[in-house]
Amino acid sequence: MTAFAIRNYPDPVLKKVAEPIVRFDDALRTFIGDLLETMYKHRGVGLAAPQVGISKRVFVVDIWWTATQQTDQALVFVNPQVTPVGSEKQRDLEGCLSIPGVRENIDRAAKISVVAFDAEGRRFEMEAEGFLAVAIQHENDHLAGITMFDRMSSITRRYALKKMQRT
Repeated sequence: MTAFAIRNYPDPVLKKVAEPIVRFDDALRTFIGDLLETMYKHRGVGLAAPQVGISKRVFVVDIWWTATQQTDQALVFVNPQVTPVGSEKQRDLEGCLSIPGVRENIDRAAKISVVAFDAEGRRFEMEAEGFLAVAIQHENDHLAGITMFDRMSSITRRYALKKMQRT
């Protein structure tokens, strides 16, 4: 497996809407393995294809791993559709591998429904809440060309940009 370099804001690939995956093959499965390796190497809990320069609709999430042990609970989302369930919101501190040194409170749906495909092309549905819902929504934003900066107020964004530039 190969770990990728992380693309940092303001790389144009991070603002591009990702293309759907149309082939579920060994190349896709290898790419997903490389995404996971990259996420673990950089100590993330999620990573989307655009963050490594590939504008495709796929991301991985593993909120359960620790610095000393990877898990077999990593989730793979190919061509996901994420929908809020209800109107309840949650506000959590988020970071992003593509925006080093910045952690800000972001408002997200408290509960979501997801329809996606796994690495083999099998369709699945799930609901998520809490930190898992936050991680999924964060990574799904990358597929739409949305970064944390787009979810911040203009004042917070200016502060965060300055903080990132100092890092």
